[in-house]
Amino acid sequence: MTMPTPDYLGADGGKFAAAFAAGCIAAWGFIKAFVMSPRIKALEKENERCNERLERLEWLLYQHGTGEIRALMQTMFSARDMEKRDPIAAAKLAPEVIRVPASKGDEE
Repeated sequence: MTMPTPDYLGADGGKFAAAFAAGCIAAWGFIKAFVMSPRIKALEKENERCNERLERLEWLLYQHGTGEIRALMQTMFSARDMEKRDPIAAAKLAPEVIRVPASKGDEE
């Protein structure tokens, strides 16, 4: 006895689509839980470590830099603090707040 040909555009097609969707959801759940999740956690930890290192280096530069560097860094710190508190206002003021003066050798 032969099996009837499935009706792909009818009820059988809907069953195939539902089975395929269930398989995709299960595969995505597996990939997200066992492949991506550990990597995301590792990247977040690495990012946190890099941010701590950056803060230490900025502080060292601020302590040991010249007066001009300290003034520029203070402006940068102020802009960063403003950006954390009000990102929209900081975006509007960014061109005026962070302006690097021309060095003495650049003047013509």
